[in-house]
Amino acid sequence: MGINSEYNIHLSFTSSTTCDDIKNFIDENKYPIMKRLDENYLSRVKRDKRILFIAAIFTKEITHIHFLKTFLHNVAFVKRKYVFSFLDANEDQNILRFFNLNSKDIPKIVIYDFSIGKYFIDNFSYLNDEDSMTKLNNLIGNIENGNIRWTSGYLLEDFLETMGIKISRNILLVIFLFVVTLIFIVLGIVLCNFLDKIKEVRKIKKE
Repeated sequence: MGINSEYNIHLSFTSSTTCDDIKNFIDENKYPIMKRLDENYLSRVKRDKRILFIAAIFTKEITHIHFLKTFLHNVAFVKRKYVFSFLDANEDQNILRFFNLNSKDIPKIVIYDFSIGKYFIDNFSYLNDEDSMTKLNNLIGNIENGNIRWTSGYLLEDFLETMGIKISRNILLVIFLFVVTLIFIVLGIVLCNFLDKIKEVRKIKKE
């Protein structure tokens, strides 16, 4: 079964091919091998809770495009259970900011695991290395072996998780707002007491 050139994949039917085989094939291959990331595509991957590889590059930089079209494309072709995409650091800064990045940090590879809502940023220091394929495969191996240190982008949430405390972001927000409110209440009480004492001192001086 052929699929358009953007996908560039085929499924061969045999006597042992089952409906589950076809379903799994479609599920793993319903994303293009390499597609430029936009907010709609990001939402689509998020709904499926897939792991998304994002090559944050400058699309007018020759070395970046070479890496994208050779090394990363070859890995994406084999590792179909992951979704691979790219973005332009100049034109897609709204997506970069989501990962606390800016154009000065480029190039980078961002890996987002939507099943846990966390991401990992690779240093991406191997644009021209001959070992790029090996390094990319090692990176995927670290994901599959659980050796990636994911981050939520929130230091407190990450810190609590290292201590074995898992609290949702919404609960953390409620706790934060409660603490801030409590601090303002305490400061208000202290300020009121301070002003009262000033009034008493002034009153005493007048007498």
